Parts: sequence; structure tokens; C-alpha cells
Amino acid sequence: MWSGRNVVVFILVSIVALQLIGMYVLYQGQMSKRAQKRSGPPQRERVETLERAGATAGTDGEEPAASEKSEQKEPIAVIHGHVTGSDGKPLEGAVTAYLDVPGQKPRYVSVTPEGWYAFAGVRPGPCVVRVLGREYDETKATLEIAPGTTRHDVVLRRGMTIRIKFVNSEGEPRGQQGFTFTGPIAVATRDPVERLPMTELRSHNRFGLGDFQAGFARRGPKLPPGVVGELRVKAEPPFHVSAVYMHHVLSTQAVTAPVEELTFVIDQADLDALAATVKMRVMDAETGEPIKGRVGIGDRQSSNRGVPIGEDGSVVYPDVPPGLKHLTVFAAGYEFVNTFVRVAEGEVDLGTLRLHKAGTVEGKVLRPDGKPTSVRLLVRQLDRMKFPQPLRHGMVMQSDTEGTFKIHQPGRGRYLVLADDDKYARVATVLDAAGGKVNDVVIRLTEGVPAQFEFTYTGKRPYLMTVRDAEGTPLFTYTVRGTWPRTVRLVPGTYELEYSEDGEVLAREELVVGSGGVKKVVER
Repeated sequence: MWSGRNVVVFILVSIVALQLIGMYVLYQGQMSKRAQKRSGPPQRERVETLERAGATAGTDGEEPAASEKSEQKEPIAVIHGHVTGSDGKPLEGAVTAYLDVPGQKPRYVSVTPEGWYAFAGVRPGPCVVRVLGREYDETKATLEIAPGTTRHDVVLRRGMTIRIKFVNSEGEPRGQQGFTFTGPIAVATRDPVERLPMTELRSHNRFGLGDFQAGFARRGPKLPPGVVGELRVKAEPPFHVSAVYMHHVLSTQAVTAPVEELTFVIDQADLDALAATVKMRVMDAETGEPIKGRVGIGDRQSSNRGVPIGEDGSVVYPDVPPGLKHLTVFAAGYEFVNTFVRVAEGEVDLGTLRLHKAGTVEGKVLRPDGKPTSVRLLVRQLDRMKFPQPLRHGMVMQSDTEGTFKIHQPGRGRYLVLADDDKYARVATVLDAAGGKVNDVVIRLTEGVPAQFEFTYTGKRPYLMTVRDAEGTPLFTYTVRGTWPRTVRLVPGTYELEYSEDGEVLAREELVVGSGGVKKVVER
């Protein structure tokens, strides 16, 4: 017989045991959910899940229940498919699927090694699906997506991979050693070219018909001695392959049949002759006295500490690869300079740069409803820029949660401030800081409509597209090197499109943006 005390003890122990068991079960469930969240279902299972989600949301499946109808705000769609190579072999290398829906930010996903891709939560209507990889040519399809699920399978055509070998005049192989990030590479074009446009990048690694990958950057087995990289050509012969250094063409060979390797003769002395020595002077704008600081000249993909300004204000910057170079000037207490300059081979004199003492430019960013907001701002000093030139790569800052911003070491002159945010329109705010101090700037963000640009790029020469407002102020620039579309939000109105190459304007045309936005197909 159990005593009353034993019964109480048994009940208490049972309660504690049940609590421990419950906690263990709950813990295991949470761990299982976390593991599932980390790993996720297999891709095929994910696609099937997306199909079911799309079916319940639209017309491709059963009619949703009344309660689901009341909660459903708008139809959604799912796009998925299977990607295979034209040679029937498993996919090699990175393959990416891109989705572009008018009025939405472009999206992309990596195609799985098994060849599956999927986009969920897609707005029904027209869209463009592109699939491409380093080993394959690009495929592009314009689809009309209905609520529910749409399957779009893709067959990719494999390109030709050519190993590029450099040797000197004695026939000795030269690898990547001795070459910098801006060393010679190879490009493929349908017709032979005499010169490429100046580039602000390290090299023209994506130009014409090919995609060059340097040996030190590629993955996989080590390349043979003297082979500096691989050129993936996404076209059938005949075409031409050129060894180039920045925008200079060193040598060209015709390719009339499939080939695995090409050898070019390149001497270091030839490369040294194409480098530039940049000279300039940096002085105080008011006193004319030299100032202390540093000057940096390089491509926009690399950072460098630059060279110091001499005691007499002189700057000598040796061994600069030619091209469209990013010029920065840092001097304590003086304005910060950030712009592009064009550098040819030989000796280049940029003249005298006169810097003002750093002033103050402060302000606040307000949403359309008048409330302060944190937003990314693109700031350029207009009086230091010679257009046409890329606009995007300059000073970038973020307003805080109270909407306030402060330009870093501004000088005297006009500053262009653009809200670099997909939610608001690109509207130019030009500040006049001639007096050295502006502390009451108010930037009011504006709702905009999408202006979508599609490019039928022929693979010949990159060019710069600039969007200017009615006053001629540049709002948006894009260097066209392929067919990937771009979207920028603008206020309805009339704009100017300008196309240029190497700083020379090629053509201009009018762009009218209506209340529903605009879709512009650029053919050049």
C-alpha cells in the first residue's frame, strides 16, 4: 500500500518527467526545422513545392478556397525549368538564370548542377528569361506568364575554349608572372580590330565574342607553362583572336576551324612602351602654394595608396596602364577629388590641379510624404568632371535614419546628388557650394515610373549610354558590354539619350517617359 506521501512524490516526479519529455520533443522539433532551413529540400522537391504554390495561387491548379481567396492580394506565378547542354553532357561551370519583369528589379538564381532553376513570386505578364554560363552561349526568351506555373526548359550551346599562350621573341614561354592585373589578355571578334575603346576596368576580359579568364583566377587543373588563361568563345568559326593590352591590339590571328591553343609573341619591352608616366601639380587654389597629400591613379576595380605629392606640389606617377583612369586626390583640410581622366601611352601631363579648402555641405533627405529616410546617395562634383564619362563610380554615402547627410570634404563648385535607390525616381539635385558652406539642403524624393532599357548588343565595341534631364544634367550612365537589361525609375517627362565612345558623342535621341513608364530597345 502506498502512503499519501508516496503518492504525492510519485505525482510530482511524473509531472517533472513529462515536462522533461516535452522539452526534449520541442528541442528536437526546433533542431529539425533549423536543419531543414539550412539544407532545404532537394531542388526537384523545391520546384515541385513551387509548382504546388503556383497552382493554388492561379488558374493552373484547383480553385482556392473562399478563405484563401480573401487572403490572396494578387495573383502570383512560378517560372521553372530544366537546363541541358546541346552536347548532352552534364553542365560544367557556373550557369545562371536571369529573370527580368517590367517594373520589377531584375533577379537571378544559380542553376543547380542537375540543371534546375526556379523563380517564385513572379508578377504575371510579360518577362524575359536569360540563361548563360562561362562554358555556354546565352539563350534568351520572351515569355507571357499567367498566374500559376510556367515551365521553360533551355538547351545551351557550348562554346569553344582556347588556351592562350604568350612567348617572347626567343620563344620562351611567359606565364602570368611579370604581368599585373592589367596585363595582356585575348579577345575574340568576328572581324579584325585595330583598337579597342578605353576602359575603366582592369582589362577587356568580356569583349566581343569571348570571355577571357586569367590562369591565376580560374578554377580547376593548373594550366601548362606559358598558358596565361583561357578564352571562351561563344561563336562558331570563322572569327579573329587578338592579344590586347588595355585598348591596344598587339597581334591578331584568324581562326577558321576549331582550335585548342593559340600562341602570341609578346615582349615585355613592347608592353613597357605602352605604359604612361602621368605628371601633374597640386596647389592651393587661393595661395598658389603646394600642398601635402597623395594622388591615386588606377582602374576602378582596384584600390591603391597612390603616390605622395612632392614638396613643390609636383606629382610623377610612373608605369600607369593606359585607359580611362580613376583619379583621386587626398589632402588633409582640402577638398576630396574623385573623377575620371583619359590616359594615353607615353608622358601625360594633366596640368595644375588647384584645390580649395574643404567646406561644409549638409542636408536632409525626405520621402514623398515629408518624413526623413535613410537612402543611398551618389555624389559627384560636376565642375571636376568632363562628360561624357561614367557617372556611377564616385562618392557614395548613406543618409542616416533622421535623413541627414554630409558630403565628405567638399570643395567650391557644383555638386550633383542623386538618390541611388530602386524605390524612388532619379532626380538631379544640384548644389552650389561656391561659397564653401551649404547647411540647409533639403532633398525630396519623388515617386517614379520604370524606364527599362534592352540592348541588342552586337559584340563589337562597348559604348556609354547617358540619360540626361531637360536641363542636360546627367542622371544615369551605363556602359553597354552585353545584352543584360537595365531599369531606372524616372519622373514622367522628356529626356535625352546620349551614346558615346572614348569620350566622343556618337548620337543623341529623345526619350519620352509616360505615366506608365517606358520600354526602350537600344540597337547599336
